[in-house]
Amino acid sequence: MGLFTKNYPEEIAVRIPPGQRLVKSWPVLHYGPIPKFDGTDWDLEISGLVEHPFTLTYAELLAAPDPVRAASEFLVEARNRVASTT
Repeated sequence: MGLFTKNYPEEIAVRIPPGQRLVKSWPVLHYGPIPKFDGTDWDLEISGLVEHPFTLTYAELLAAPDPVRAASEFLVEARNRVASTT
């Protein structure tokens, strides 16, 4: 074991590529205030190479059931998040 080697649980360790490390939080990548969001005129269009194109309003998107999926994100800065999200 090297000086900077982490011992992750096996189910996490297999998902982290060599030279990468697991992080628990993201750095702040913006400067200044975050603009206010008004979802009344916002929609999400699913189209293109899909069998059934559709559009969701922001309220419909929020009301949709939450999928459960495993996700790994690998970044060029060698920071990773590995989680099962709901």
